[in-house]
Amino acid sequence: MVIAFFGLCNVAVWWGAWHHHGVEGWGKSADTALEKTPSTMEDLEYFLLDVGWPTLSLAADSMRAVGDESAEFVRPRGLYAMGKERTSLFYRGHEARYRKDKQQLTLLGEAALDYKQARYRADKIVYFMRKDLLWGIGQVSLDDTFAKTGDKLLVTGARMKAKPKAEWALLTGDVVGDVKPKQKFRPPLHFRAQSLEMLGPTSEVRLREDVFFHRGGMQAQAKSGDIFLENANRQLRYFVLNDDVKLREDLAGPPPQVRRAWAERMEGFGQDKVVLSGAPRVEQGKDAVKGYRITLREQADFIEVEDAMSDLSTKKAEGKNK
Repeated sequence: MVIAFFGLCNVAVWWGAWHHHGVEGWGKSADTALEKTPSTMEDLEYFLLDVGWPTLSLAADSMRAVGDESAEFVRPRGLYAMGKERTSLFYRGHEARYRKDKQQLTLLGEAALDYKQARYRADKIVYFMRKDLLWGIGQVSLDDTFAKTGDKLLVTGARMKAKPKAEWALLTGDVVGDVKPKQKFRPPLHFRAQSLEMLGPTSEVRLREDVFFHRGGMQAQAKSGDIFLENANRQLRYFVLNDDVKLREDLAGPPPQVRRAWAERMEGFGQDKVVLSGAPRVEQGKDAVKGYRITLREQADFIEVEDAMSDLSTKKAEGKNK
């Protein structure tokens, strides 16, 4: 009878464990239960190793983690060692979220990522470590120095996509920026556009949609534009504007004059040379000239015309005919 009594007790215990298994986690291992238990820490330093190599470090005021799969941080700052060369990428923000399965780090509030000479800033930055892919949203900015030329690029926009290791970035939405040449004698180039693509390995900047250039006293607008910084050091073209180019320049004189020009293409060379092509036309003061190709010098009255189609009295003659 005693043996039968204890047998019935064991059956009741096993039946209860099976009945509550799905609801209360009965029968699961302690490791599995701990993986889903949230934990909070203050003033921490977090490290992640990959085959013995430190790949991620992060210090924060506090952390809330669920196992080792995800974590949230307050005022995070740290570094991520990229690739076999272990080049460090530094980051910080007001808050952060890290997901181990996706190798995804999300920074919120004055988010910042620094890699070599590049400085990425935004209200929110999402960085995918495996893909070397960065997304920036809200008041994004990029401050970078081209390795080959030493020229500096400073640009802001509404959205950003970048690959820091590949030295590539795409900014869109009311893009505004400057190119500051390494050589002090060359004037900086200010620009606006709806999108900008930076290609670091070739030292190129591509501008698209509603492009505006400002260099020295010369202002120009077009549908697209390209800046070639590496070629500029070889005395080749510095920038190119294409499609419906309009140019304006205030000449100091005496007497002060306004120079206006229209063309399908404008190329900037060296420090002050500009070449117009594609049915170019230039008006300066009361005079106008057309030709196959027209060369201008900034702040200089001299105009060089190839295959001139009219002389400097064209505008006056047209006025009389009207």
